[in-house]
Amino acid sequence: MRPVPLGRLVACAPMRAAALLAAAGALLLAALLGGGASGDSRLLWIGGGAALAAGLAAAAAFLGALPRPTPGRDGAAFLALGAGFVVWSGATILWSVEPDRSWAYTNRGLAYLAFACFGLFLGAALPRAPSKLAFLFLAGFAAALGWALLGKAIPSLYPDYGRVARLRSPIGYWNALAQVCDAALPLGLWLGSRRRWAGSLVVFGASVAAVLTLSRSGLVIGVLAVLLYLALSRDAYGGLLTLAASLPPAALVAGIAFTQPGLVDDGTTHAQRVHAGVVFAATFLAGAAVAGLAGWWLSRLRVPAAPERARVVRFAASGAVMVVLLAVVAGIVREGGPAPAARRLWHGFATTEQITQASGRLASANSSNRWRWWQESWDAFTRHPLGGSGAGTFELEHRIVRGGRYSEPTIEPHSIAVQALGETGIVGFLLLTGTVMAAALVLRSALRRLDGFDRAAAVALTAGAAAWLAHALVDLHWDYLAVTAPVFLAVGVLAAAGRPPLPARRRPLWALGALLLAAAAIYSLATPWLANRRIDTGLAALGRGDLAAADSDFRAADRLNPFAVEPLLYQAAVATARGNRHAAEILYLRAHARQPKNPDVLYELGVFEFRQGNYLAAYRALNDAYTLDRFGPAGQKGGYLDRARAIVNREAAKQRAKATATAP
Repeated sequence: MRPVPLGRLVACAPMRAAALLAAAGALLLAALLGGGASGDSRLLWIGGGAALAAGLAAAAAFLGALPRPTPGRDGAAFLALGAGFVVWSGATILWSVEPDRSWAYTNRGLAYLAFACFGLFLGAALPRAPSKLAFLFLAGFAAALGWALLGKAIPSLYPDYGRVARLRSPIGYWNALAQVCDAALPLGLWLGSRRRWAGSLVVFGASVAAVLTLSRSGLVIGVLAVLLYLALSRDAYGGLLTLAASLPPAALVAGIAFTQPGLVDDGTTHAQRVHAGVVFAATFLAGAAVAGLAGWWLSRLRVPAAPERARVVRFAASGAVMVVLLAVVAGIVREGGPAPAARRLWHGFATTEQITQASGRLASANSSNRWRWWQESWDAFTRHPLGGSGAGTFELEHRIVRGGRYSEPTIEPHSIAVQALGETGIVGFLLLTGTVMAAALVLRSALRRLDGFDRAAAVALTAGAAAWLAHALVDLHWDYLAVTAPVFLAVGVLAAAGRPPLPARRRPLWALGALLLAAAAIYSLATPWLANRRIDTGLAALGRGDLAAADSDFRAADRLNPFAVEPLLYQAAVATARGNRHAAEILYLRAHARQPKNPDVLYELGVFEFRQGNYLAAYRALNDAYTLDRFGPAGQKGGYLDRARAIVNREAAKQRAKATATAP
């Protein structure tokens, strides 16, 4: 094929780059403001949108309408290893204890991979891509944090703060919102290098929001993200000035907020929250004005020479180290020495007592059951070292491996490392580790390749990505589109930014292949969603008493998602309502064969058999369910298992007595 004329490619470049940037902005806002928390309800629309955008961008590049990106070896390794992890996650469906969850987990990985691929084309087509992406992130983070804080000022916007006060809207999880704050902090420092008053406002708002999440990991990782930005930045002095302008008013506003029960205490009345909201709005606006004015005034100061700036940075670093050391020494002295302090710290971390969600949690070392979950994930790995229990199956697997030791229910073990080990085995763990290492190489290469304002933007984005990794090691951020999709988008952009594009050539077959891959990804995302929709319509029909329509919907859901057990269980319920007990029993047995280690399926089968008078079969199914999960419904005192056991034992006693009476 002949090369595309360069003039034709350049002529429409600004318009196409603007379209790509608009698409990235729409996807980012959708993830941040409507990501659907940790569920899969929005995965089709956001992940499918990213797949469509990536497919169209790739097709346009292969047809010569967009620059073809050069990801470099590190970028190519990042995409290849990421794709390998997604493929391996899909392969675990074959042996997964909960294959429908493994499919959903694979789809989540597909969505993140689509964001990375789209970022690759965005970085190649967009001039000064790191800076523009940083501004885009700032706008998205400001929208998310602004809405979160507005819910505190106006309680009617988010009434659930009356139940649990921790800041979490619109993402739905306080630690995930804390990650947004942590990513916004280095971006605020980056913005402060050009507009100190604006950067001071960003750091001020993100700091106040981070405190109100009451996230201990969020506060610690936020500090580390700021330190990483200052260490990598070529303007650490300017960053310190931005911090000096923003942190004092932020600390004052946060301190006043902690005096208001309506802001930080659980179970408060609407009137308390209204009063606290007025106080918070007034103090926040006043603090923002102080931070902005302080940033403007500091920007007017004479910039000292480089040696003097270096001395200021060294003095600030030394002071920070001294403060940390003094705090550590004070804590050790208060506990009576290093050994008692270490024992108390470990006991607090390893305890299974549920930590409070109130403000007192900030002084606690309680791991919120993480230590127990990590142990359970390790146990799952030792049972399935090669392939794991199946991607995304910890919610079920931890019920199986916990045995007689109760642990709080959870969807993931709150650590992406042990999660990968337990769910995808050593193969998945190595693929995920390789993806992370390749991403780190992408970021390092970008910092070496870029210069000026773009390099500073890349530093801020790198600090945000590092904060995400630190969070992911102790939390379940992989399950949140709002915080993980932006990281993959940023890595994709930085892989291509500043590199010369490949020669533009028309490759129609490659373009068609890109579109087919995007279509396959969208199909994979859409099918479980459609199955869930048919289940919802079937349940609605069941509520109306329309058994025929309900059965039709449940059968359609089963065809769409042949890995799930819910459609079979609902079909069995319809068959029971119609009086077709034999068909119902077959459906229950099919569900058990589909997920033989699912105690909930065994419990439903046992209840069905009990109601049919098949007490021995009921006892066996319910006992198997109890063996798999002692703390599930089968273990309920006086429940179906106890009743079935009593009946079976009574009948056995009658048979023994009869045999004894008839014996010679």
